[in-house]
Amino acid sequence: MEAVMRGHGLTMGDFSAIAAIARLDDGGGVPQVRLMQELGLTSGTVSVRINRLVQRGWAHSTPDPDDRRGSRVRLAPAGRRAFDRAAP
Repeated sequence: MEAVMRGHGLTMGDFSAIAAIARLDDGGGVPQVRLMQELGLTSGTVSVRINRLVQRGWAHSTPDPDDRRGSRVRLAPAGRRAFDRAAP
């Protein structure tokens, strides 16, 4: 599985975050705290993953209007394509 992800330019961490966002986003973005719960990771680790996805053009992050300390994340079209190519 890891070799498949690398073939698409994804780490397993990238893929798990993209898959969670794809599954959980109802159109308004996924709250960072929800990603933390879903992935079982700390806020710092989730922040690093979100930042990496944003830098690669795979996701967009905006401030969460319901949580001043958090953000909402949604997939960019490139992130959706990466997910569709790599998803089993």
